[in-house]
Amino acid sequence: MREAQEYDIDEIISYLENNVQDCLYMYIDIKKYRLNNPAMKVWFNRDQNNRINLVIMKYHTSISLHMEGDTVSLSEISRIIHEYNPASITGKKSIIEKIAPSVCLEYNTEYGHIFEYKKFCDFGGNEMVEKATEEDAMEIARLITSDKEIGSYYEIEDFANQLVERMRADMGRNYIIREDGKIIGHIATYAELDDVAVTGGLIVERAYEGHMFGAVLEGYVVRQMREEGFRLYTFVVNHKRYKLLKNMGNLPVGEYGKMIKAGE
Repeated sequence: MREAQEYDIDEIISYLENNVQDCLYMYIDIKKYRLNNPAMKVWFNRDQNNRINLVIMKYHTSISLHMEGDTVSLSEISRIIHEYNPASITGKKSIIEKIAPSVCLEYNTEYGHIFEYKKFCDFGGNEMVEKATEEDAMEIARLITSDKEIGSYYEIEDFANQLVERMRADMGRNYIIREDGKIIGHIATYAELDDVAVTGGLIVERAYEGHMFGAVLEGYVVRQMREEGFRLYTFVVNHKRYKLLKNMGNLPVGEYGKMIKAGE
């Protein structure tokens, strides 16, 4: 395994593109930034036939992996994890199942499904939704990091900086609902490029959870992105949301695992 150089990037992108639903953030980030983002590092490995069979990406405080086959040395993956001590590690379920035992004392592991939106109900309420600006990033970061399921492993200031970075690069947009001037609901495209986008960060402040704000936000972003011609994906852990998306006519396109640093 070695660290990627600029002349490796096109080949890495082609490798990731073959199974883009299993490596969405890696594909979008590497294709967009190549090696020009100081918060990123990329490593890769080749098999005995000189074909790429593993890519690892560090982005801010997270690490993502994509691997095909079983010939990669797990010790090399573990070495990078221990060297950079990431807050989270994400990859296909089969990959996370392989590496989790080597770091199981340091991380909690969860598994979920990746959906591509094909259908979504229109719940109305568009007038409540507004596009967030850079000035809203810190308040959004505080809301996201308050939730154990979707964001407690982020460091608040670093996460706010990530949101701003993606707004400025046209790689992400954030939509919010306010109540008395306070952000009480949020959803985002955490990554978008060409015709591929990933939505995440769907949250409604606990005191407002019974008001359908989550459905309004999700419906809004799905309609907006699909009208713009994007293939839109989302990661689902919550069983109720899994059933909701399936009942609307969407099917999971992959399974993923996420390791979250214990105590984060």
